[in-house]
Amino acid sequence: MNMLPLGSKTSEFDYRSAARAILPRLAATADNSEKMRRLDDDAAAALRESGLTRVLTPRKFGGFELSPSGHIWACAELGQVCSSASWVLMVCVAHDYIVGRFPDQCQKEVYEGDSNNLLAGCLQPQGMVESVPQGWRLDGRWQFGSGCDHSPWFILGAKATNPKADDYLIYHVMVPRAEVELDDTWHTLGMQAPAQRILWSVMPSSPSTASCLPFRRSSA
Repeated sequence: MNMLPLGSKTSEFDYRSAARAILPRLAATADNSEKMRRLDDDAAAALRESGLTRVLTPRKFGGFELSPSGHIWACAELGQVCSSASWVLMVCVAHDYIVGRFPDQCQKEVYEGDSNNLLAGCLQPQGMVESVPQGWRLDGRWQFGSGCDHSPWFILGAKATNPKADDYLIYHVMVPRAEVELDDTWHTLGMQAPAQRILWSVMPSSPSTASCLPFRRSSA
């Protein structure tokens, strides 16, 4: 299957046909994914090549900016033959919706290399983050990270190390794969292929490899 052109317009992308077209590949790799306890390489490639990994990606970076309903439909369709591929697509593509609200420089770093990539991570604030003169410092352990074996970037939730009364409730931080370690703890009877391993990171402050998106506390 040929990779869908990055310049494709939203109106030109038929996510229903794209999902149905890769069903045979996902069905053929489903058993192997379970045996390896991670998504088969060809299954991950099928997701990327289909264009389904870009349904919520910003249009300016080659995405389609479809509504979440299109993404949900595609995941349900894929789940008929491979629940693990469906799960990984569901989780990773949902992260694109959040990344699209990060500063432009961060989006550029994440998407310009390959906007077809799967973006794994954990949105729950299971780590700690602090602002330093050079950028941000993040450390912690996150569980879990579906699709982590195929992700070049991770989006991780954290709380402020020394919060103030009016501080943000949650920070989401984009971290490159090189600064995250995977702890192989995912041993289950079913749904083994999502590989929801624990993510561990102690990230040195570096403005070129990290960007932070804060969410303010509710006034209620």
